[in-house]
Amino acid sequence: MIEIFCDGASRGNPAGLSSVGFLILDNKKLITQKGRKINGIKTNNFAEYEAVIQALRLLTSIYPPKELKGKKVTVFTDSKLVVKQVTNKWTVIAKSLKPQNFKVKDLSRKFKSFRIKLIPRELNKKADKLAKGAFDE
Repeated sequence: MIEIFCDGASRGNPAGLSSVGFLILDNKKLITQKGRKINGIKTNNFAEYEAVIQALRLLTSIYPPKELKGKKVTVFTDSKLVVKQVTNKWTVIAKSLKPQNFKVKDLSRKFKSFRIKLIPRELNKKADKLAKGAFDE
């Protein structure tokens, strides 16, 4: 069972310098954690999607494809928008988010099962800290 906790951050309204943070755990054991800046000026919603995408891409580079096919992956995020759009409960209206939504769905097909769950911010503090810490690097 793979668990991914991710968060995106943006300094600016409605857009600004942005970053992502995520942790990947396999059977509760930390595999990796990253905080990275995103190139360009982006919205917070873009950063939230990008955190999921970067985590899933890194996960696919850690395990061989055959092993990935047997993995159950759950992504935890505090972004209601990302969860609702990825689970098709909300329509993706923003043009900049449509490719992001597609990438998440495309990457999700590489696993035995994929779920994305909304969690309170209090349970996502480590990912939040990694995302915000990337601004200082």
